[in-house]
Amino acid sequence: MSFLELNNLQVGYEKDSSVLNDFHLTVEKGELVSLLGPSGCGKTTTLRTIAGFIEPTRGQVLINARDYTRTPPNKRNIGLVFQSYALFPHLSIFENVAFGLRMRRVNTSDTKKRVAAALAMVDLTGYENRLPAQLSGGQRQRVALARAVVIEPDLLLLDEPLSNLDAKLRVGMRAELHRLQRQLGLTAVYVTHDQVEAMSLSDRVLVMNKGKIEQEGKPEEIFYRPATPFVARFMGFDNQFAGRVKNIGDNQVEIEAGTCRLIARPHFIPDVRVGDPVDVLFRPEVAQLARAPGDNAIPGEIVFRTFQGSTGEYLVRCALGEFTVALAETSPSFTPGAIHVVVAPENLIVEKP
Repeated sequence: MSFLELNNLQVGYEKDSSVLNDFHLTVEKGELVSLLGPSGCGKTTTLRTIAGFIEPTRGQVLINARDYTRTPPNKRNIGLVFQSYALFPHLSIFENVAFGLRMRRVNTSDTKKRVAAALAMVDLTGYENRLPAQLSGGQRQRVALARAVVIEPDLLLLDEPLSNLDAKLRVGMRAELHRLQRQLGLTAVYVTHDQVEAMSLSDRVLVMNKGKIEQEGKPEEIFYRPATPFVARFMGFDNQFAGRVKNIGDNQVEIEAGTCRLIARPHFIPDVRVGDPVDVLFRPEVAQLARAPGDNAIPGEIVFRTFQGSTGEYLVRCALGEFTVALAETSPSFTPGAIHVVVAPENLIVEKP
């Protein structure tokens, strides 16, 4: 049996409307699973149901084989880290971290030891007497982490904990979270809409859409082998054009799109026949630009180029549509004019429309 199980959950905020319906989720002990998806897809509702803030109208929440479905939040040994930190502004850092231990009536000596150890883990030793307002955003988020882990939770829940931080701090905190979760062997559920966060932190990623899991798997599987058009678009397959199946061979599909003939060798070939319409998708960063025509080349014209730091981003207008191509700044630079967008067969995703 998995450490965390959500079985056949039905959850909603209104009587006749469900956010989650027949929802299932399993998390193994010591695993970090990310719920990834756009706003409104049900990921925070799922987290709040696990925490006990929302009671499902149907189904079960099992933690370590015990039924917690009707157990109030304060009776669940769960650590919570919120987007807004949720620190007590009038309490010192020590007292913020010690709060959960005080509620559990842990004796003073053990409280001091455990708070000191938790603050050391997040590199905040020496900050015990400061107030939250005296800390930076990244430091406050580390206090929130220390408060969540000091109670030695059965399960750690994190709801978009890094979204209020700037880009550089987010990278550092991702590494800190990853280290801490591995060091303590915590079982964790992480909610985010940020693909990079989910890919870099997770043992497994669940992509959600409209209250359902569209695809689940290891980060590499989700990134390279999206199973549905929604997952492909959400994971960055921003370029899309329509075509028709010309031929089907061993692990490849020949596609006719306008005057172009393209070969696709996707990780997954949908159930299509010769003559069927298909959508073809690819990421901006897997495409190349070439002046001369060649294999798997789509003719077009560069409209403009924007500088993105380590990459240059080109907007290319073709008969099949407008495509974005991202090239490393070390690549040759192209000026506006006639061009070909070239995509290797293994970088094309084929979907039924």
